[in-house]
Amino acid sequence: MNHGGRQINQAERVLPELGASTLRCSRFVLLALLLLVCGAAALAIDCPLSKWCLNCRWPEYVERVLQIGESFGSGIGAVMLILVAFQLAPERRRMIPRVVAITFGAGVAADLLKLLVVRVRPHHFDFAGGVWQTFGEWLPVGSGGSGHQSLPSGHTAVAVGLAIALVWFSRRGFWLFFGLAALAACQRVASGAHYLSDVLFAAALASSIAFVCLVPGRLSAWFERRESPGLSRFLAHDGSGNGG
Repeated sequence: MNHGGRQINQAERVLPELGASTLRCSRFVLLALLLLVCGAAALAIDCPLSKWCLNCRWPEYVERVLQIGESFGSGIGAVMLILVAFQLAPERRRMIPRVVAITFGAGVAADLLKLLVVRVRPHHFDFAGGVWQTFGEWLPVGSGGSGHQSLPSGHTAVAVGLAIALVWFSRRGFWLFFGLAALAACQRVASGAHYLSDVLFAAALASSIAFVCLVPGRLSAWFERRESPGLSRFLAHDGSGNGG
């Protein structure tokens, strides 16, 4: 029984506070709904804001800062940060698969949604019409090319997914990681690659993917069995042993 107790203590040191994490998971639903509402409201200012951003001459130092945000939302940047987390926290390496699932699950979901509807990117739009003229046909399946795949922002989805995953993984860095995610979203709007509503909808999508991966359920249980093998073995042994 002492051996089992040592396994429990080790699992507790390695994993986040699962109870506290469970309580916070429900907030992802409210966050996603709030972001969806904000995204819908942002449609009213999408065109004037994007037109202003395209006509604005950003100072060089602002562009450099924004480029940092773009790197946080890129696939290569996300892989590099995940590798850093893997190297710096060897006792938590079993949690990396869930970090990868949240981060790139959000990115893949965004890419799939791009195949469902055409939306012309700001730097491909002439702004002769209103916001509804930025939308096109349904189910284009990529026929319009990248210039017609504005909704949602893949970079923002990856950045927000990565921020949520790293905060869950490290239990710290909230302002740093979400600040970088916000910077990634700002870069996409400032560069004319996306409208404001695109990045808000992408953030809502990433929050939903994080909810699916973190909320108690079959997928979360699947991850937990692989993240805490010592704890799982002890509970299985205790359940079949002398316990009354």
